[in-house]
Amino acid sequence: MSNVLIQQAMEAALNDFAASGGYPVAWENTKFQPDPDVVYLVPYFMPNVTDSIDLQQKTRIYQGIFQVMVVWPAGMGTIGAKAVAEAIAEAFPNGWETLAGSVRVYTDRPAQVSAGLSDDVSYNVPVSIYYRTDI
Repeated sequence: MSNVLIQQAMEAALNDFAASGGYPVAWENTKFQPDPDVVYLVPYFMPNVTDSIDLQQKTRIYQGIFQVMVVWPAGMGTIGAKAVAEAIAEAFPNGWETLAGSVRVYTDRPAQVSAGLSDDVSYNVPVSIYYRTDI
């Protein structure tokens, strides 16, 4: 098991969400030229320290945050951005699960929609999705 498989599983789920809503995604380390008038998503895969909690030290717990930034055009208000962020949080509810290869990846707490951040060209709302895998 590796963080790469977990990232692939989380990104596949986000891709399904984005496709259903018509949102472009600016995947990490890929070329992306955003249209300033289009809402898009920016995911970040942030693994935490891998842990082991059994006496034999064989079990591995992979956990971290899959954060999705909703990028909303500046000057278009905040409610729409927050609604998209809440829809992402609802797509990854507490207890949601998917497979990374043959291993179960699940959310172990509710997703968190944080306060929006403004800059000159956009209003950005982060959604933190807390994942975990026990092997």
